[in-house]
Amino acid sequence: MSTSRSEYRTAARYAAFAAFCFLFFLIYDRFSHNVRSFYMTFLWLWPFALGFVPSLTAAFAGRMHFPDIYHYGVICITVSSLLRGIFEIAGTSSVYQTILFLAGWIMLAAGVILFGRIASSRKTDYYYKKKQKSLRIMQRAQNGQLSEMQTENETEPDPENLRNRL
Repeated sequence: MSTSRSEYRTAARYAAFAAFCFLFFLIYDRFSHNVRSFYMTFLWLWPFALGFVPSLTAAFAGRMHFPDIYHYGVICITVSSLLRGIFEIAGTSSVYQTILFLAGWIMLAAGVILFGRIASSRKTDYYYKKKQKSLRIMQRAQNGQLSEMQTENETEPDPENLRNRL
């Protein structure tokens, strides 16, 4: 399976984010006077389980990336877990952390719904085929089989499909 490097970038970013969260936990735990919080201990698990694993699975399956709202949901849940861990270690609480946590799950659900809607539509196949067609046209043009006028006309986007993207 040939997959471009750009499809693995999201997975690599989530791996780096999970590593940063784990490192943050280690440093914070060192200076927290042996007071621990479940949300701070497993802070790294949110970006790993909700970001890295699905992104890597989508890259191996050859699917497109998740919508941005999904990534914002993962970030909201991770920041909410960080805040809750800090608040528990400090001995306080906040209602805003709970609101942020729920907003993160809502954004995650919306991202999954959008991903399913886009992946189930035939438009992803259209763009893949359009890319393959433009590659074939460029190869034929390089071989001298097409004139420049033909290459310009064949690579123009179809306005009907551009209007109905989603």
